[in-house]
Amino acid sequence: MFESQTTEDRRQIAEDGKQKTEDDLKMQTEVKRVVEVVTKHLEDFNFHLALEEIYGSFWHQFCDWYIEAVKPRLRGGDEASKAAAQQVLRESLLTYLKLLHPIMPFITERLWRLFDEEPKVLMLAGWPAK
Repeated sequence: MFESQTTEDRRQIAEDGKQKTEDDLKMQTEVKRVVEVVTKHLEDFNFHLALEEIYGSFWHQFCDWYIEAVKPRLRGGDEASKAAAQQVLRESLLTYLKLLHPIMPFITERLWRLFDEEPKVLMLAGWPAK
């Protein structure tokens, strides 16, 4: 899904913001909201609430809604729109992996390595910004 352009190409297009749709912006807002809520739950040692929040957002917003919403753009011919969607998908998924890491360290570590991100070890990556 992400092979058509380099990460740098996607970042450049996504940073321009010209091809981001309302769905992209809603997804980014949702991810920021989840980061804030999950961070608060973890700080308060409410791990069950943090996991419920991550699960609900990841399943209902990211998987059920956003991935389905961007499928036509990913199949379409507009490369700039496709790159913007790919960038939001990638950033969102990597943020969810960071949020899940304290609860599910082994599987999130393995998935992180599939993305060839820096740092190479998720445990050393910074917590997502609020």
